[in-house]
Amino acid sequence: METQSKKILISPLFLAGLLILLVNDFYLKAQFHNFFTGKISDFAGLFVFSLFWTAFFPKRKLFIFISTAVFFVFWKSPLAQGFTHFWNDLGIFGIGRTADYGDLIALSILLPARLYSEKFQTVRLPELSQKYALAVIAFVSLFAFTATSPAGKMNQTEEYTRVYKSESSPLEIAKKLQDFKTDDFSQTKSRGSADMYFNVELHEKVCDGFPNASFVVAGGSKAEIKLRTILYPCDNKLPDQSEKLQKMFESEVINFLNN
Repeated sequence: METQSKKILISPLFLAGLLILLVNDFYLKAQFHNFFTGKISDFAGLFVFSLFWTAFFPKRKLFIFISTAVFFVFWKSPLAQGFTHFWNDLGIFGIGRTADYGDLIALSILLPARLYSEKFQTVRLPELSQKYALAVIAFVSLFAFTATSPAGKMNQTEEYTRVYKSESSPLEIAKKLQDFKTDDFSQTKSRGSADMYFNVELHEKVCDGFPNASFVVAGGSKAEIKLRTILYPCDNKLPDQSEKLQKMFESEVINFLNN
């Protein structure tokens, strides 16, 4: 039964889904960066991902589909923002995601995927060729899941030395920040000093997602807000983007803190 289940990796719809995922994430997204390329990734990714793990754990089929749906909801919600900040601070490789509940429409593909996992046809191959094909497709699938997920290959970073003065104390600023769109805010580091390090997701979309600003709150009786970097998800640096992003940060964060 388990050997038979692996043959789903060489079934026509699985292969088509995997091809669509790879072409979209490595070519179409880079060329167009629009609503449709984002949705294609979600639909194709969920279809292929759920079937891939079903192929190896057929007795856990229901658990795989439910956990895939739960994780996708978490990943597309602001709840995952703290995790992405934590991981990216480790410096291993960057991951990125867009908090957009509209993407949850892609969950509808899981029902057809579940039905397909029960009844599918495979590409007819000789026994030895089939074994090699399964190994190659499994490797390509894992590559697709990992190579298209990290944001490091797409994200661009603008660096700043801009300092904003405040009439409030650092602790007052920190308290205000706790109330600032809390789903999109996280305190990332406190390196044994009075300085406090923060990340915040901005709300004007750039290319394939939302920029992420990193800044420090320091100072004595009056705080200084030091903008460090703003990261945005584009394959290539956009001209004149640095000033636009800074104004976005000032409009959303600095104005909020000064009111």
